[in-house]
Amino acid sequence: MVYFFELTHFTLSIDEEFSNNIAHTISMGRWGHVLLKSTIFPEPFITFYTEILSLVILALSCSVISKTLGLNTQQSVFFSILYSALPQFAYQLEFSNQSDTLATAVLLSSVSTYLTLRKKGFLLSIITPVIALTFSVSIYQSIIFHPVSIIASYICYAIANNKSDLTFKNIVFKPVIVMIVAAVAYSLLTKIIQWHFGKSSESYFLNMIGWIHQPVNETIKSIVAFIIDYFSFNAPYGLSIYAFSLLFLVVIFVSPIKNRFVFLLSAAAVILSPFLMNVIIGGFLPPRAMNCLAISFAASGVILFTLYAEKRILWAVPVIVLLYGTASSSKLFYTGYLSYNQDYNVSSFIANDIYKYVGTPPDRPVRIYFYGALNVDSVDKPTNHDMFGSSFLNWDAGNSARISAFMNATAIAKIIPTSFDEIKPEIEKINSAPLWPAKDSVFKINNVVVVKLGSTPGNCINGVSESTDPTRCL
Repeated sequence: MVYFFELTHFTLSIDEEFSNNIAHTISMGRWGHVLLKSTIFPEPFITFYTEILSLVILALSCSVISKTLGLNTQQSVFFSILYSALPQFAYQLEFSNQSDTLATAVLLSSVSTYLTLRKKGFLLSIITPVIALTFSVSIYQSIIFHPVSIIASYICYAIANNKSDLTFKNIVFKPVIVMIVAAVAYSLLTKIIQWHFGKSSESYFLNMIGWIHQPVNETIKSIVAFIIDYFSFNAPYGLSIYAFSLLFLVVIFVSPIKNRFVFLLSAAAVILSPFLMNVIIGGFLPPRAMNCLAISFAASGVILFTLYAEKRILWAVPVIVLLYGTASSSKLFYTGYLSYNQDYNVSSFIANDIYKYVGTPPDRPVRIYFYGALNVDSVDKPTNHDMFGSSFLNWDAGNSARISAFMNATAIAKIIPTSFDEIKPEIEKINSAPLWPAKDSVFKINNVVVVKLGSTPGNCINGVSESTDPTRCL
């Protein structure tokens, strides 16, 4: 229900336009994603199939988490509705080229945590969880802290319900060992795999770390400000409802429970655990990387429900959240749908002008360079929409590689991408040309068709970072 609009309306979003992401993903250290895409999952995606598969896998992870927490059937239903209704996964489903592998990472991490907490024996509670978590992190690195949110929720649930089966070895020692060994194993394997393929992700990660790019006090301020946004209804669109997790836990705190101080510590861990990666990198993370929000949100709600299960009015909470999540998700994907249709229509006009003014046959590949970014009227976007509604025609301030890939992926044209270096010697001719849709905005330089969309070239001509595939930035 939450993602029905996305399932029934095809859109092509930024990063979905490239047909092969293998080299690019290896350079980002996500070799687990590459392995899955090279074997059992389609590369880059199959419309509807990839989305529905992603949601099924995510539902399985929800079931595993419910079992880890020890919820009964009624509690599991309550938890599952909250878990699925918080529309954080919309920000991942926007990237269909990785939504299935990300869902798999969530499932593997959930299984790893379940085995660590619920099973005994070195093989089942240590070795297998390490393997599962290592592969999970190799798909999406921020998943490394996914077990923390599950374990914090497990502890908080047990304390609130006066359970006495918590031991230091089970809830701290084993999970820490599993996470450390998995992180080390991932790092070593990533070095080996990237060396084999001649790739590196050092620049990709170094650019994200605020601690090394700004003063410590500024970094701390940015972290605190980022976290506060999620509790002051200023989070990315649809995620402001996460603030109610704090309200749920406050109500539990004032309820007749034992060990209030211990509960307070565990409750703080539950609601703050989704922000651990922000603390590590020292700043902002896009909403698609906030993978633990749904766990903490659903856990705080179901803990309240377990204490007041006889209060049927509490079922209004998941119903309202479900309606809110559906509305928010639909709004986001509708924004993307409008943007996609606008890009498709405008690109079709551009392709028509290329064939009309330059005389190139529409059924043959053409070498084209799109210069600059087109100033298109922006579609109506909700506040804090992240990348929803972004246009291929002005992304990166103009990226000929992405525009070409978009037109190829949508069968608008058959384009052979061309680098800026091939047209650079005639920059004066380009500067003197008018902007599209003027007639003289489409012209030839040697064997390259140039379409002048903007007055200045995009960001790509200044070079790309080491971890970026140069064919994606022309």
